[in-house]
Amino acid sequence: MSGERFADDAASAQESGRKRRHPWRWLLVGLAGVVVLALAAVALYAVLGIGALNSINRDASMLPTNSDRPTSQAQPGVAHAPMNIVLMGSDTRGDERGRSDVLMVAHVNGARDAVYLISFPRDMYVPIPGHGKNKINAAYSFGGPVLAVETLEKLLDVRMDHVAMIDFEGFLGLSDEVGGVTVNNKIASSSRGHTFEKGKITLEGEALLAYVRQRHGLPRGDLDRTERHRAVTKALALKLMRPETLANPATFSNIAGQIGAYFTVDEEFSSQAMFDLATSLRLDGSASIRSVEAPIKGFGRSPAGASIDIVDFDKLDGMATAMRDDDMAGFWEKHG
Repeated sequence: MSGERFADDAASAQESGRKRRHPWRWLLVGLAGVVVLALAAVALYAVLGIGALNSINRDASMLPTNSDRPTSQAQPGVAHAPMNIVLMGSDTRGDERGRSDVLMVAHVNGARDAVYLISFPRDMYVPIPGHGKNKINAAYSFGGPVLAVETLEKLLDVRMDHVAMIDFEGFLGLSDEVGGVTVNNKIASSSRGHTFEKGKITLEGEALLAYVRQRHGLPRGDLDRTERHRAVTKALALKLMRPETLANPATFSNIAGQIGAYFTVDEEFSSQAMFDLATSLRLDGSASIRSVEAPIKGFGRSPAGASIDIVDFDKLDGMATAMRDDDMAGFWEKHG
């Protein structure tokens, strides 16, 4: 794996309290994970006669253009090369480019029967090409999607094939169109005037927002909240593609008219490329979608005093090798 190592990791790896973050940031992390399913749904709508693919914004300046980028190759006996889609959501305000609140990679294996949603915590302290060491989310601030992609490729020596920027709040609003989402609520709680019983509950609208935003009153705080985010977003994505949803003319029309507006993708992620990906997927329910966090080994402070996440480069090398060799299943079995 290429990428500068940090000689001062051990010195800076001191336990520290985590800063309170904007309440939507952890929600964005959860929602980013469903983009592959959402794009597959968009392609399916287009196949059935709705021009949703054409409403997706495409930007020609989202991928690096340098010729020395890594390549992806199919393994012997496998029909496709693995595909990596960078998922981003930023805290941009007006004309100011913010930092990326979300940086994930959707790794689709060559057999197309599994998707690994790899999150890169925003405070990971890594080399950013041309800018020294910094938090990984600063790459977007310094150079937009292109530098964020280049940072990932240099860090992993793995090619990033496509980029998607997502309007997550709008995407979450689709829950109203499908009559809410049902999740298995592990912890009974109350928040913002809503009560959430333990067991299976169906949520939409303001109740859904209250559910995914709640942190206080949960035993593990943010950890329980992020678990709720993953449950809600996976449930929403799967429900969007249910036959019952697609067969309802009113629901179908409303969703198809909205969903494309929530995405901006690179120009190479054409309608045909989306269609090819969607029709090649062989996912078998939610078990085929696996969440992975890029390895860190502790928390510390940067030379400037900022809170950072210390990268576990040994495990990161293993993950990068698994991505290149189309063996994320092996990495998953070993590390979970």
